[in-house]
Amino acid sequence: MITELLDTDLEPKLILDTLNKNNMTSEVNTLCNLLDTRIKTLGIQHYKAQALNSTNPYTRTLTLYYNAAGNISIKAPDSTTASPYFYSVPGKTFLFSINNTPFNVQRYTIEDDQLSLGDNTTVDDGQALYIDGTKELFECDQEVLSASINLIDRRADIAVFDRRTLKKVAWLPNDESAARFLVSLELLEAAADPHARKVAEELIYHQHPAVTWKAFNVIAQEDKAAALAYAPVMRLLQNEQLNRYLDAHMDSAP
Repeated sequence: MITELLDTDLEPKLILDTLNKNNMTSEVNTLCNLLDTRIKTLGIQHYKAQALNSTNPYTRTLTLYYNAAGNISIKAPDSTTASPYFYSVPGKTFLFSINNTPFNVQRYTIEDDQLSLGDNTTVDDGQALYIDGTKELFECDQEVLSASINLIDRRADIAVFDRRTLKKVAWLPNDESAARFLVSLELLEAAADPHARKVAEELIYHQHPAVTWKAFNVIAQEDKAAALAYAPVMRLLQNEQLNRYLDAHMDSAP
C-alpha cells in the first residue's frame, strides 16, 4: 500500500518506481475511504477536530495519511489569484497524478537567498516527479487536482521567496517545537528574565539550528566565551549557515 512509502530510509528511485507502476487513483481512493470511516467513528467534537486537523483551507490541501516520516496529501483545484510568495517544502516531495489528470509543475533552483527559473515538467500517470527540497522549489498548476507524498525534514526551515523578484524575504520554522521554543526565548529575553540563560543552556542542544542559534545569542549576552564553548556541539548539526555564523563570532572573539 502507498502508506508503506512513508519511510525516510527508502531510496527516491524506489518510491518513484512504485508510484509509476501502481494505480495511484485506486490507492488514493482507498485512503479517502479510510479517512472518512475513521472520522465518522468519532464523536461529534472529535469529528470536527479531526476534520479540521486533516485540512488546510489556505493551501486547499487534504492530508489523507501521516506518520512520523511525513504525509500523503491531495490538493484541490483553486481558481483564486496566486500568492505573491513562494514557499519551499523542506524534505523530499513526490508528486503524482490521479483520476487520469496530468498537471504541470514549474520548478525553481534554490541558490542561497535567490531562486532561478527551472524546467516546466508535466506529471502524468506513470510519470511521477521527485523534488529535493534542499535544491528545488516547485509550484503545481493550481487549477488541477494533484497528489503528493511528503517526507518532511523538520530540521530545515521553510524559506519564503518573493514571486516577482525571486529573492528570499523570510523564513519559517518547520518544526512546531522550534517555533514554540523560539517564542519562549524571545519572551524571556524581552522580559529580562534571570532564568533566560539557564533555559538557553538546555535549548542549545535542540536539533533545529534556529533554536540553537537563538540560545547561543542569549548565552552570549552574558558570557560570550561560555557561548562559544558550545560551538563544537552546535557544529554537529552540520548546518552551513549556522557554521558561518559561528565562524564570524569566532573571528571577532578577543
